[in-house]
Amino acid sequence: VLTRLLATIFLPVITVVMITFLTALVVGRLPITEDRNLLLIIDVLLALVLMMILYATGLLESEQTSAFYRGVLITGALAAIGIDLFALVAIGGRFLQYGLSPNRLAVLAENLLLLANLGSLVVTLLRRRSFIRIQSIFMVVYALWFLIVVLLFGPLFGYI
Repeated sequence: VLTRLLATIFLPVITVVMITFLTALVVGRLPITEDRNLLLIIDVLLALVLMMILYATGLLESEQTSAFYRGVLITGALAAIGIDLFALVAIGGRFLQYGLSPNRLAVLAENLLLLANLGSLVVTLLRRRSFIRIQSIFMVVYALWFLIVVLLFGPLFGYI
């Protein structure tokens, strides 16, 4: 009951915060390309938002909550997609400016996975379909990405 209450309260709040941040990115032209720490924070927050949206989507399917709640989920996922697109542009800029590195490659793959995952959730929510099957596929893809980063990046980039 407490987790449901927290998701119901915090998802709209986080959605408003993401829309505000996205607006600041568009209007304020924040230099996220130069700030590596900001990109890292954005990635962590996007992963947390994805987890919250997944949890809330599970609640939506099991408890048949309101159309407003579905709208908040879709809006939150779309705002996260917008922020992720800005992060991908910044990562691309860092590739052009600083070249290829294992960290940049791992972050690029993570952001592409988050983008695909969030996009599939939006489509699933709009179609009013279950997200379980598509999410189970993404869990396998995330596991493969993790294994590649952990097992192959060291030897490929000369780190042990």
